[in-house]
Amino acid sequence: MGGDFIGSDLVYLSTGYDFVKGVIDVSLGKFSLPIIKNNKYSGVYFLSKNSEKLVPIFNQTNQFEVKKEIFNTNLLEINNSNDRSGYLIYQSNEKVSF
Repeated sequence: MGGDFIGSDLVYLSTGYDFVKGVIDVSLGKFSLPIIKNNKYSGVYFLSKNSEKLVPIFNQTNQFEVKKEIFNTNLLEINNSNDRSGYLIYQSNEKVSF
């Protein structure tokens, strides 16, 4: 499974397919072809010093957001995944970019 919310959230938000369940089914020898129920955009934005311009987006409620969390208001430069200060997961009928 991919990290950074790919397997746990983004595949389902984009397609409606429960990827985690699919991984479990494969491990149990029960794989069946996925049925795609959605055709939406989904993505994740990570908050850090490098993405500081996103702070206003993180501080407001957005109609496209599914889940967001800010763990640290002291934004760090990204050197590894542990330096992230938060995330925003979105789903939309169109690509959301800043």
